[in-house]
Amino acid sequence: MAADLVSHDELVNAAIAVAGGRVFKHTGDGVMATFEGAVASAVAGAEIQRAIGAQVWRVPDGIRVRVALHSGSVHERDGDLFGPPVNRLARLLSRCSPGAVLVSEATAALLADGMPAGLGLRELGRIELRDVGHSEAVHCLVGEHLAAVESQDVVGPAGARVGSLPPIDDDLVGRTGEIAAVLDAIGTHPVVSIVGVGGMGKTRLALETATASDLPDGTWWCDLTAATSPDAVPAAVLAAIGGRQSPGRSAAESIVDHLVAHRALVVFDNCEHVIDAARSLVGAIRAGCKDVRVLATSREVLGLRGEHVVSLSSLPADDATALFCTRASEARQELRFDDPTLAAINEICERLDGIPLAIELAAARCRSMAPAEIAARLDDRFRLLRGGRGGVERHRTLLAAVEWSYLLLDDDERGLFDRMAVFAGGALIDAVASVGMLDEYDAIEILDRLIARSMVVAVDTPLGTRYRQLETLRQYAEDRLLEANRADETRDRHLDWARTLGAWLRNAIATGAEVAAFRRYIAEIDNLRAAVSHVVATDRIQEACEVIGGIGLHAFLRGTLEVADWLDATRIPAEQWTDAVASTAGLSASLALVAGNASRMSELLAEVPHDYQHNHWVLFAATCESLWVAGDLELGEARLATVVPVDNLEEFFLLVSQSQVFQTRIHGDRAADVDYAQAALTHCERFVAQERDLDAKLSLASALMTYGYCLEGSGDAGRALAVQSEAIELAEEEGAWLVVDGARSGLVVSIAKLAATDPDKLRDAVATLRATIETALRHRNHLIVATVLIGAVEQLLWSAGEHRTAALVGKFGRLLLPGATFARPVDDVLDADTIAEIEAEAAQLDIDTAGAIALAALDQILAAST
Repeated sequence: MAADLVSHDELVNAAIAVAGGRVFKHTGDGVMATFEGAVASAVAGAEIQRAIGAQVWRVPDGIRVRVALHSGSVHERDGDLFGPPVNRLARLLSRCSPGAVLVSEATAALLADGMPAGLGLRELGRIELRDVGHSEAVHCLVGEHLAAVESQDVVGPAGARVGSLPPIDDDLVGRTGEIAAVLDAIGTHPVVSIVGVGGMGKTRLALETATASDLPDGTWWCDLTAATSPDAVPAAVLAAIGGRQSPGRSAAESIVDHLVAHRALVVFDNCEHVIDAARSLVGAIRAGCKDVRVLATSREVLGLRGEHVVSLSSLPADDATALFCTRASEARQELRFDDPTLAAINEICERLDGIPLAIELAAARCRSMAPAEIAARLDDRFRLLRGGRGGVERHRTLLAAVEWSYLLLDDDERGLFDRMAVFAGGALIDAVASVGMLDEYDAIEILDRLIARSMVVAVDTPLGTRYRQLETLRQYAEDRLLEANRADETRDRHLDWARTLGAWLRNAIATGAEVAAFRRYIAEIDNLRAAVSHVVATDRIQEACEVIGGIGLHAFLRGTLEVADWLDATRIPAEQWTDAVASTAGLSASLALVAGNASRMSELLAEVPHDYQHNHWVLFAATCESLWVAGDLELGEARLATVVPVDNLEEFFLLVSQSQVFQTRIHGDRAADVDYAQAALTHCERFVAQERDLDAKLSLASALMTYGYCLEGSGDAGRALAVQSEAIELAEEEGAWLVVDGARSGLVVSIAKLAATDPDKLRDAVATLRATIETALRHRNHLIVATVLIGAVEQLLWSAGEHRTAALVGKFGRLLLPGATFARPVDDVLDADTIAEIEAEAAQLDIDTAGAIALAALDQILAAST
């Protein structure tokens, strides 16, 4: 079969391509394509059947296919097509006989003026297509290689009970893959269950599948919503299939008696509230009726041996947007989908987790609101999304749909479900257990039940299974916590977990666990932000600082600039400071400099009490301020001279600070201090060897970056290049972006020095400089952008004769780093008026514009050197 499917695809694709068609979607083993005209589509359809019929197949009975043609207006998004015609085509295809080409009324009208040679068109009669709302004339192509089609074959199998299916007054948007999957499963499994959280469209998918099913005795639809007790289930099903309870036989036995001679599909819709009774009855049907297929919809599986499960999850982004646009157009025909409107719609669909019911309720609001206004009110989505268009009561509001599932949970499940609302972005098992006040094994047991009931999603990640709630469910759970007055205590437990995590993250620095800790920090950034936000809102700044103090170096290496805005440590009076508060202030000051806000850095450092001036973060930030903002080398040296590190972390900060002093000495023409240079190199070499032995890759990458600076300053550009390259490789592997940016800037200097004696390296220097600026801009690392602008870029442009541009980017860089002591090019080429103009222009630039100017100038140098 695998080889035959390859041949099938080749034949079908070739026939479509020859006729000028374009394949835009694959649905299982099916294909959807578009053509410029009806004639081309007819040629392709006939050729597909001819080629399939002529092929020698490996499987015993060969392969036969159905082909259907329809014409209509659709809209394209990211290479896929959407709109009611796509869904109508799928319905038409399900009514086609193998070997034939079925043609819709719309396409037949287009073919009326001219058929391809050798083909004819025959009307088969009028049929009903699900959701069309009226009968439609259907035709088939007639030709030498096409199967004959009789009218009754198209209308449907005798005895089919399609007319008893619940009515639907609109087209299904999306879910074509799921329909195909359920149909395939029904063909091979006696019991198929569609499971998913409320509002995912389980009933609608079952309706579409039931309509397309071709079992000869048709379909019976059994809605169990009204079955208020397990005992009511057999009676409800017996009534739905038109049976009667026989004397001396139970209702369940009578159902089996009624179905035993049929080859039919029985749909059990909404089983979740009577799951045990539904399981028992479906099991009896399976055991006694070998030719009956059962399709069940529920928020959890029936739990029968051999049951095939189709899990219904969120709509993909494109389908979600298409659904919103379709329903919004129905609600407000004059609505125009321009770029701002589509952006708001995309936000709505994402924040509503791609839940079809929620999207349809939101789209209905377009009668009275613009999409942007709807998006702005989604924080109160349960009040906003009300007023469905009929159907069962729980589908008339989003709140009712969620509440239906929640009320079926037991007390343990509700308790953990509610507490999980405090997690942002989900959590690993240790966090769930901690916040849920459970040991991990008990937490796993309850989570397993919540996952089975579609209330929690389990996601595989490199760090282990992550458990999360859809945002709509999370907001519902949060409302339950607030109603029960348990929100604050649960957030406090979340904070305790975050503080424990922060302590572990800090202790892992410069150890073999460093990389694992860094990855955990990246995974938990949303949770850490939420924990800090909670205690800041309750004015417990010291506790927030304990969390930030633990994650500080990870945040800095990652370049998580937002951490500087989580809280203002200077709100705490001097007498209430702790080392954690000082670390938070120093980290915030350091991140402020990276973000290009030197004045904020100085404000924060000015508030640090005297007793905390030697905190490692404060010392690092103060050294940066001395060198980059104040331009006071002696002050920086004096601060470092008093430091005696007591652990690896403090030694790391001292090392990085000393390397900055050494770099400043070089650029300030004080590189002749051989003793200082040798001391810096010796310190770096020892620390690099130590971190390599510990397999502390992030600390090693940072130490290598620093070592590269010192090697370059000592005149060994060749070794510096190799060292910085290793630092970049290690840091890029883990996403330590500030190390990547810093090592790249060092790499530029090393390559540029080598280019002085090797002209072939000039292009390497320019290309590396471009990459440095681009990545630093992407990471919002203004510090690195500014240093390369007033260093390598300014020098390079000046040497290339681009004097005005060199002066412009250099002066802009010095506005960000007024204390930088990089040597300035000789600027007496420019007159005083020009320099004044450049200074005024530089003051109006922002970092992105200055970077773009530098990149454009570098591109000119690259082009000239080719």
